[in-house]
Amino acid sequence: MGNILSTLTQQLSTTIHSNRYELEARRRNVEVEKKQHELDLLNRKFEELMTKRAGVAGMDEDSGPLEATIVHMKKEITAKQQACSDLQVYIYMYICMCVCMCVYMYRLRAVGGDDRSHKEGDRG
Repeated sequence: MGNILSTLTQQLSTTIHSNRYELEARRRNVEVEKKQHELDLLNRKFEELMTKRAGVAGMDEDSGPLEATIVHMKKEITAKQQACSDLQVYIYMYICMCVCMCVYMYRLRAVGGDDRSHKEGDRG
């Protein structure tokens, strides 16, 4: 009877320790799940803030590598658009000059410039 009693006491003690460990593991799992949920919420808030911030012109480049790339590319696009606008002005100016020269040459020929060009061609 003493042997059975000691065996039962050991089993009960082992069960109590096992239950304590299980309860501690469950409690810690619940804590981890809470922390994970908080982390998920904070990540969502962060993503929302970064999405709103991506459209802001004066966003600092220290935000992160992708944000810095966005800022850099927007600056490059602005510079290229300005260069294109400048080139368009020059192109329109040269087109206008060409049209004016064509009109001038047409008027010269209409007034009698053709006779001079034939005479000069006969001499050479």
